[in-house]
Amino acid sequence: EHKAHQTKYKQQILSAKTVLEYIDIIPLIKAEMDLYFYEHPKLEREIQQHILRENNRTSLAGDTDYYIADIEYANMQNGSRFDMLAVKWRSTSPSRKNSSGLALSFIEVKYGDNALMGVAGLKKHFEDMESFLASHPASYICAETQKMFNQKVELGIINGLSESTKISIEHDRKTEFILLIANHKPASSVFIRELDIIMKTDIYKRLCEMTDIRIASSSLMGYGLYEKTMLSPEDYIYEN
Repeated sequence: EHKAHQTKYKQQILSAKTVLEYIDIIPLIKAEMDLYFYEHPKLEREIQQHILRENNRTSLAGDTDYYIADIEYANMQNGSRFDMLAVKWRSTSPSRKNSSGLALSFIEVKYGDNALMGVAGLKKHFEDMESFLASHPASYICAETQKMFNQKVELGIINGLSESTKISIEHDRKTEFILLIANHKPASSVFIRELDIIMKTDIYKRLCEMTDIRIASSSLMGYGLYEKTMLSPEDYIYEN
């Protein structure tokens, strides 16, 4: 709970028993969440919401190369957790005419340079990703992501796509592991230092064989995701 907690909200939320009752109290649930996160800020989660809105909901959603299928994905069966799961679907006219054979992208979001270090830093995420891909077939999470995204399309919450659109993700297609570092300080050496350490490890070499590692950069400004602004770690270090 939080300091601004509204007792009447809690009573109404806890008293809901049916789907229709829960639908009626969605505004109350959102209000409670807003109050909680006002007192307990989650900056990475706010960035995730910005990314989702830009690529799924705005008037430019159809012009980006990625759609967000899920945020804070967690699978209790295999213990996997990912900040975001995305469907890579190039925005060129020929590509958008074919909704099959699309690719899966894992996105790891970090807010600021301090988040790149420590027990939950960049190195830990590379280790976790390598461990997951080495021990779990991508087919399951591809199928799950495909299902989640198609449900969103059917519900009409993906701007620019007809509700009858059905996409398919190619299970054998190489996935992407995207690092999205929000508000990195260019004068700081932390990111390049951590990246350089990781790139010298066997884990990095094995991971490169299993997935395409990319560092997301913005198209001038904004959170739209584009294939052309995705840099390999090698290219990023070379340019910086």
